[in-house]
Amino acid sequence: MSRQILTPVIIYVVPPLIALFMLFGILLLTTRRQERRASAGWNSTNALAYCAAVFFVVIVSQVNLRQQINTSGILYLDWFYLLTYCAILLVAINAVVFILASERRIVQHEDNLIAKLLYWPVLTSAMLVITVLVFLL
Repeated sequence: MSRQILTPVIIYVVPPLIALFMLFGILLLTTRRQERRASAGWNSTNALAYCAAVFFVVIVSQVNLRQQINTSGILYLDWFYLLTYCAILLVAINAVVFILASERRIVQHEDNLIAKLLYWPVLTSAMLVITVLVFLL
């Protein structure tokens, strides 16, 4: 028997991945430079609106997954959706703190460079930990 794996990957894996890339884009737009903020149309309200939009897309995708696979436990893919929710929350918090923080705060260092540099390593490390915990324990 051959399995059709392409359709489930596109339906259930791609939406959280695209959401994570979009969140990184929101993170990249955070800047204190007025000329860059004006050209990108970025402000904290827009960042929160984008995070809310991404949240609703991800939650609809997860609800669709849960309806297709009727189980009481937490699926392996559910952990990635939960990780995406955490990323959405942290990017939204980062946007608000970035705007409200004073110049001497660590979040202001080089236009939020620390958050931008840590985004993908933290996410991929969390994905690795999730995979190890689910499949090896």
